[in-house]
Amino acid sequence: MDLSTVDLSDRALYAGGFPHALFARLREEAPVFLHPATPGVMERIGEPFWVVSRFAHVRQVSRDTEGFAATDGPAIERFAEDRRNLTIVSMDPPDHRRLRGLISKGFFLPRMVDQLSEQIETWCRRIVDDLLADGGCEFVNDVAYRLPMNTIADVVGIPESDRQELFERVNRLMLAGEPSLGIDETERAEQEAAIFNYGIELAGEKRANPDDGVWSALTQAEFEDESGATSQLNDFELALFFLILVIAGSETTRNTLSAGLLAFENNPEQKQRFIADPSITDLATEELLRWTSPVLFFARTATRDTELAGQTIKQGDRVSIWYPSANRDPAEFADANQFLVDRPVNRHTSFGGGGPHLCLGAHLARKQIGCLFRELFSRTEALHIGPTHWYVAGLHNNVTCSLAPYQVELG
Repeated sequence: MDLSTVDLSDRALYAGGFPHALFARLREEAPVFLHPATPGVMERIGEPFWVVSRFAHVRQVSRDTEGFAATDGPAIERFAEDRRNLTIVSMDPPDHRRLRGLISKGFFLPRMVDQLSEQIETWCRRIVDDLLADGGCEFVNDVAYRLPMNTIADVVGIPESDRQELFERVNRLMLAGEPSLGIDETERAEQEAAIFNYGIELAGEKRANPDDGVWSALTQAEFEDESGATSQLNDFELALFFLILVIAGSETTRNTLSAGLLAFENNPEQKQRFIADPSITDLATEELLRWTSPVLFFARTATRDTELAGQTIKQGDRVSIWYPSANRDPAEFADANQFLVDRPVNRHTSFGGGGPHLCLGAHLARKQIGCLFRELFSRTEALHIGPTHWYVAGLHNNVTCSLAPYQVELG
């Protein structure tokens, strides 16, 4: 392929998952690449944009909040003006520092994950119990999605009676754009609004009737800035965070679990090594995250003219950073194209490239991934996986492609 004809808006590129071969060429020949103004890009994004594919450059852009701003949103298509600088993923310091500081008051920190460990282990047991009782399952929804969404619901305090409807709404929103599902823009907007409104109601309920849960704690948390002034999260900020939480908190774990099972089954010697040695669970979890790279990209806006890998990026240009490509960069990872469950050094970018926007839910996701595969493989022997294919939501979605539902049967 001539790089001048590259079109990352072409759905066919993602029909088999992330196009690793294309990005290997970009890393080698054009590590900072100005995407052509193809019809698909101009229709969906509205402007050309830079594609950053090497590990070192992805980390550089991620960490330089003065040179690369998040306020236009994490997608390549810029947020509308009224959505800029509102959420934790579209803020830069000092606004970002305040919001993250408030949310971090006991939320998604290692000690909070430790408190949730028992609940996560209980869900893993229940899920595997059901798989064993039925002799198999549809893995993506019955296992990979069920675990993170119920974990989030436990964290937030969502009543059991509300969960099914909410989970269905979140799933439809995440998959909007996949042609076969028929989710048009009107429905996508309706689902987003319904989830946001539920977050508003939940915040109001927790303020009126506080309990000892995390969400009540967030309604009471206070942040003190450098001047000594204190502030709290308002219901609008909590609802926006709720919207991000149920989407980002479920999709990363769901996609890692869905693609991770295929990684284990396609590499049986690595699966056996994982089963035989519980001490490598944490290492294996990091490798699963590197290998699956469930979020494809985030975007930033250059705040000034700058040079990166010999290319001049102009002030105001959109710059996309591609995590799966960074995670297969041979300059950072020895044997980058091999799945190795005991890889000793693994500075993957699956939770971002570092800096203030590093994923708040990283500890929680890691716990779920390690726990689920330990529970699953300790109680099953042979697993038979049915045909798989990929949903392609499109370039407007940071995930872009994800595994469609597939069947798993016990051997």
